[in-house]
Amino acid sequence: MVDQFSAAQPESVFILGNVTTNEVHGTQYNHHYGADSVAHVPDMPTELYRILEEDPLLCIVLGVLVVLKPDEPGTVPLVPLVSGVLGRNEEEVNKVLAKVRPYVKREHTGLALDENIRRWLKDPEQTGDLLDIPKYHGIVARWSLARPWSAYPGVMLYAAEKWHYHVMKARRSQDLYRALQDSLTPRRKYSQQCLPEVLAWLQKGMDHGREAVIKIFEDHLKLLSRLQSACPG
Repeated sequence: MVDQFSAAQPESVFILGNVTTNEVHGTQYNHHYGADSVAHVPDMPTELYRILEEDPLLCIVLGVLVVLKPDEPGTVPLVPLVSGVLGRNEEEVNKVLAKVRPYVKREHTGLALDENIRRWLKDPEQTGDLLDIPKYHGIVARWSLARPWSAYPGVMLYAAEKWHYHVMKARRSQDLYRALQDSLTPRRKYSQQCLPEVLAWLQKGMDHGREAVIKIFEDHLKLLSRLQSACPG
């Protein structure tokens, strides 16, 4: 498999911590996501918007890419993760990312997404109807709840550790509730700490379809409480 960006760098990872300053469309930006050192973010170039408009798969890949949230730089293999979420092979993901090569580049520790494009993709005023951020959180959430297998341990670890983050960022839907109801992931030991937060999120909703999930989670938390009372320490 030939990497469209760099054959010498087969595994792509998030770069969030390395601070470097470059010129993009005449504006300096900082690779440290969310840093205050960004002086100005220009409007999305017309050519980039056109590329996104003409390529639905690119929009989907970038939509998934921009909602991912690894804890540490270099811990999550990015292209395999996006590949797994979308059910596409890595070569196809690399190929579609090559269409926005000025904004997605290889560095010595992996793949870096330009800060400007991250901001554009998250801004509805820039993307219009092209990208729906809650939709992509939902896609990642349902994939995570399915307990995916991957040859990359970092991909499976991401699913186990971040399912709740994407659930609570996603748009409430019957598909999401069914995924929560059918999945064993929320009831695994590694999910014990985040389960109360997800339950509270579910209880705040006003829509139908979540009642069965709420009961499952409430019963599970009651069971955990009884077990902890019976076996303290």
